This record gives sequence, structure tokens and C-alpha cells, in this order.
Amino acid sequence: QIFENRGDTNLLYVALTRAKQLLYISGSEPKSIDLGWYGKIFKAFESGKPKQGEDAEDQPLILTTFANPDKQELKQKQVQTTDREINIAKALSQPLNIKSQNIDISPSQQATHFYRDAAADADSTKRGIVMHQMLEQLSRDPKASFSTFKRALQNKTLQDELDLEKDWNECQAIVSNAKFESYFNTVSFDKYYNEVPIQFMDGDKMVYGIIDRLLVKDSHTTIIDYKTHPYATAENIPSIAADYKKQMQLYQKGVELLWPKHTVKSVLIFTAPSEEYCF
Repeated sequence: QIFENRGDTNLLYVALTRAKQLLYISGSEPKSIDLGWYGKIFKAFESGKPKQGEDAEDQPLILTTFANPDKQELKQKQVQTTDREINIAKALSQPLNIKSQNIDISPSQQATHFYRDAAADADSTKRGIVMHQMLEQLSRDPKASFSTFKRALQNKTLQDELDLEKDWNECQAIVSNAKFESYFNTVSFDKYYNEVPIQFMDGDKMVYGIIDRLLVKDSHTTIIDYKTHPYATAENIPSIAADYKKQMQLYQKGVELLWPKHTVKSVLIFTAPSEEYCF
């Protein structure tokens, strides 16, 4: 459940930070115990309310919250008309042509390697999400057990749809593989970070995405991105990796802004063939 919640929080972060000028949030309290994103937003609103005796001007601005509105409040109010003619500038009556200023570097937006079968592609996406959670847990605790992960998995329907134990063994083989020791053995690096949200300006474009794993050793930083394509082989990896070159270049540019004096290396780890591809 910890991994499900972290994924939901990352998704909420991306949703909230896409707003350029105004952000509208609309929701109602769920009937379930788990309030999800609604609970996080509601808690933020509650914590922003001025406490008794405090000056409201020094507190965060709360726009509008309400519950169980009276039906009268929902009736459309009549607008008084005026005989005075209002002249509207022609420029203000034209539609705005606003080009997107965002670059989404999440893998799903970058890849062109997909199954021809839509159903198989949907299963591959679910499998990829779960395997990223597995790798996140195993990279922190290589001795973690499959039974513990399975019990913590919030989406129980995936247990029937996917071969979770097979996927777990595939992830475990990556973390325990001697050739990947420098990526997962804690003696090989000073610090590590998993599921790292990144956002920065690239010229006039806002770039955002999430780095799977980030390692820091002295003045060297390594970006790791997991690829769970079940059809990946040692032979077709270069072709698949080509789709992610731009994504990894942007990750690297963002990390170089954090550590401008570091040497930055980016790596794709393909789980199916237990192979890596370095840019």
C-alpha cells in the first residue's frame, strides 16, 4: 500500500503542477475509508485556515469550500440587463491559439514500441506499473519477500490478471545480478533516490517526469530507468532504446542543473533479458 500511495501522490503532484495560471479543484468526499487525493487536498485546505487569534492575512489563501449547499444557492441568479451598449475590442473576441509549453518525458509519452494487440499492450502497461513497484521495494530491501509485496498490493484484481510471482522473480534477478552490483549494492554509491519527480525549464518549455532511480557517488551521478518490455531481447534493445534517447537527454539536463559539476551518466535496464543500455 505504501507503493500505491506513493504512486498516487506522484500523479497528484503532476496534475497540480500542470496549471499555468489558475487551478480549479472539484471533488466530493468518498464513501470509502481511504480518501485518496481528496483527503490530501482537504487536509491542505484545513491546515491553511487561520487559527483562532491569528491574522488571516498571514495565512495561506483559501478560495472556497462548502458542503451540502442549499438548493437555493444552486439556482442561477438573474443578471440585470442594461441599455448601455458595450463595445468589445475585436482582438478580445478572437479565440486564443495557445501552444503547449510543457514537455512530458514520462515513458508512456516517449515510446513508439507497442504491441499491435491493444489488449496485450494494456496488460503490458499494468505489468510495467507493478514491476516498477517491485523494483522500488527490492532496490531498498533486496531481501524483501514476494508474499509481503503481494499482501501489500492494493489492487487485488491484478493478482488474477498478471503472473505476479514470475514478474517478481524477474525483478529479483535484476537486483541480485552481479553485473548490476554498482547500481544496487549500497557500498557502491554515497546516496540513492527512488521515484524522483523532476521539473525544470528548458528554454521556454516546462519539462517534467519521474526518474526511477538516481545514484550519487563522489562527483558522479547515474540516472537509471527501468524498461519492463516483455518482448525485449539483446538483439532489439538498441532499437527500443532509440525511442528513449530524448527522454534520457532531458533527464540528464535536469540532473545537471542540480549537480552542475557532476559527471552524469544515464542507463536503461531491461528486465526481460537482464541487459543494460548506456547513453
